[in-house]
Amino acid sequence: MAEKSLFFNALPSTDYETGYDRNYNADDISDWLSVVWDTGVVKGGLAVEAATGMAINLNVGRAAINGKAYINNAVQSFTVAANGAASTRYDYVILRFNNNVAVRTITAMLVTGTTSLPTTAGSLTREGNIYDIMLCYIAVAPSASSIVQANITDTRGYDNSVNTGGAYVYGDLANACPYFTAVKGYDNYYDAIIQNFESVVTLSSASATVVTNLPSHLYNAAYSIIEVYTNGLKENDNAYTVNATSSYITITFTAAKNAGAVITVDLGNFIDGEGLSTAISQYNQFVSDVTELKEANEFNYICNGANDNVLINSLVNTFINGGSDYKSLKLNIIGNFGYTAMTGGSGTSVSPYQFFNFASGNRKVTLDFGNCSAINVSVSGVYVNIFNIATGNLTVDNLNLIASGTTSGTVIRVFNNAGAKIACNNSRIWVTGYQDSLIGVTGTYNNCRCTVKNSVNNSYCFMTSATGLLTLNGGVYYAYCGASNLKSAIVGQSAAGAVSLLYGVVAPTAAVSGMYQTNAIYQANANGNYVNCRDLVSALTIYVQSGYSVVAGTISLSKAV
Repeated sequence: MAEKSLFFNALPSTDYETGYDRNYNADDISDWLSVVWDTGVVKGGLAVEAATGMAINLNVGRAAINGKAYINNAVQSFTVAANGAASTRYDYVILRFNNNVAVRTITAMLVTGTTSLPTTAGSLTREGNIYDIMLCYIAVAPSASSIVQANITDTRGYDNSVNTGGAYVYGDLANACPYFTAVKGYDNYYDAIIQNFESVVTLSSASATVVTNLPSHLYNAAYSIIEVYTNGLKENDNAYTVNATSSYITITFTAAKNAGAVITVDLGNFIDGEGLSTAISQYNQFVSDVTELKEANEFNYICNGANDNVLINSLVNTFINGGSDYKSLKLNIIGNFGYTAMTGGSGTSVSPYQFFNFASGNRKVTLDFGNCSAINVSVSGVYVNIFNIATGNLTVDNLNLIASGTTSGTVIRVFNNAGAKIACNNSRIWVTGYQDSLIGVTGTYNNCRCTVKNSVNNSYCFMTSATGLLTLNGGVYYAYCGASNLKSAIVGQSAAGAVSLLYGVVAPTAAVSGMYQTNAIYQANANGNYVNCRDLVSALTIYVQSGYSVVAGTISLSKAV
């Protein structure tokens, strides 16, 4: 029959064996559904996990194969057979579509494999009425008595466009288990549901090849659209090729571009109405490759909530140690920040703990915490430097830091940077320590809001050193000490050669139980250190040495901002 129409209400008729003039079966429905959705696993379901001993569990989830639906509503358990051979065996879990008349099911199965890694062509049956998709494979070591999660390789999402990496040559497991996709063939539907990513690279020298900062796993030949612009002008599709077989998407032009050319690459990915697998994986370029930095100078770091200070420290040091030139790197730090360990030091006065411990070098680093949660650092009885950098150039933007430890002996320094160039912009910093805790000794601080409290000894937000210049542009600062006979100030200064510049700074008074505010500025002695302060707003006492300091335009009021 050349034509077939689906589906109409059937009317009684004696001309047909069934007694109705319209007759359909399940295959008719499946044939039509295979146009609407593709074979694959619904993203997030049917994960295989290690259980106890040699047992593995298949979690709940859904899939579709050749228009037929599969639903697993309860965890299924399988037992992996012992391996008595001398080499590792690779078993695998599949969903088998069997449309033979005697069967007519989709069933999960554990298949005992061989010592060769499974492949789509060699391990899966896809002929006649049988069609397999592979959920995972399992490395079974000789004489193994248990299966752990590290033995299980998840193959969900392996399709024709994914380079799986690892032990596989590209293509060996291509199309082994695609993710379920839906709503095919309706272009207008995609117009409003497309994920967009952009990479901008300025060529440092003439080249026909541009490495973007877009990870290759974002690119899917079936669902991605690439547009390339040179200095704002769109390139014809035949002027370049796209390669996604390495870590990052690479554009190769048919002719070299000049040094200084700005290459913009726009990537769009279709997503379906359920947010399923035509949505390419989350944009997280540093989780997939935390040590490799490209020519582009701005990257997003997505927090994992566990050891973010360690990973950021590694990224920054890889960049700083990557050359003696004067390149710049900006990290946009995004998400909920977490830490589990310090990056160096032993917590003593001689060797303080380092929360970030950045290498010295010519390269400049900017860390932007504007889309990051507050960083909470709690310590007890130890010395800690939050940002430790001996020499170099560091800018910190939009930081929200809460560092505390009131146990005897706790000293917290936010910036330990006597020989480095430090800039801190639009940041909020609260430090509560036992003694001698402070924000820093040098650097430029623009529009920051900082509070420092110390239980014993004098307490300063900044204790300026002789090795650098301290500049405060605007901002609000509070300093507290633990006894009325001690001194507190936003700037304390005594070292010969120290210089502090303050412009439009606010130092309000605010009562804190058991704590004292004594000064806005406290210059301890006249031995060749200098303070220049203009337009200070503070009701606190200013104590400076005549002949070494200029204080002008002070408004003696307490004004919280």
